[in-house]
This record gives sequence, C-alpha cells and structure tokens, in this order.
Amino acid sequence: MEGLDDLFDSALGLEDTHLKEGHAEGLEAGKELGRREGWEVGMRSGFEIGGEVGFYAGCANVWKHYAEKQPDLFSERVKKGIESLLRLVEAFPLDNAEDESLQEVIEKLRAKFKAVSASLGVQQEYMPSENPSSLEF
Repeated sequence: MEGLDDLFDSALGLEDTHLKEGHAEGLEAGKELGRREGWEVGMRSGFEIGGEVGFYAGCANVWKHYAEKQPDLFSERVKKGIESLLRLVEAFPLDNAEDESLQEVIEKLRAKFKAVSASLGVQQEYMPSENPSSLEF
C-alpha cells in the first residue's frame, strides 16, 4: 500500500510542478506580448503626434518664409503669431512620451495654429492620412 501512496504523491507533485511551470511560462509570455503591444501602440501614437507637429512646423516655416520675402503682406501681429507657433513647435518634447503635460502642449499648438490660420485668413487644418503606410518614395 505504501508504494501506491508514493505513486499518488508523485503524480500529485508532478501536476503541481507542471501547474507552477505553466503559470511562470504564461506570465513571461504575457509580459512579452504586453511589451510588443505597448511598443506598437507607442510607435503608432508617436507617428500620429509627430505628423501633426510636423504639419504645424511646415506651415509655420512656409508662412515665415513668405513673411520675410513679402513683409508688407503680413501684419506685425501675424508675424508674432508665426514666431510664437514656431517656438511652440521647437519646444515640443521629443524624449518624454510619458509626460502628462504632452496633451497640454499639443492643445496649445493646435490653438496657436488655429489663431494664426484665422489671422491669415486661411482655412487650414491638420488631416492625418487614413493609411500612412501607403506612402511610397
């Protein structure tokens, strides 16, 4: 009878060992999947935000160029608005994606862009591409 008890104890111990190993493997697999998904979401979000900030920078630089070439067409108020927009773009944080003030900064950029666009009398707004991966060079 003692041999039978040892067999059952061994079988129960084996099941417990496999459960623990399976749990540990599942935790590692879940962590890895979470890291990959987090990386993908971060990349997508970074590209979206970068595209928007780049759009504002491009518009502001074009406006600044024309203001320098044809200063009579731009009021001092508009020129100051363009410079202010460029300062916001240049000050945009590139290294701390976890910064909670990032949303505040992007909102300031959007508001300044709308104000400058309105003062120039242009109806310009950022419209991201539906399929950014369709770009070809």
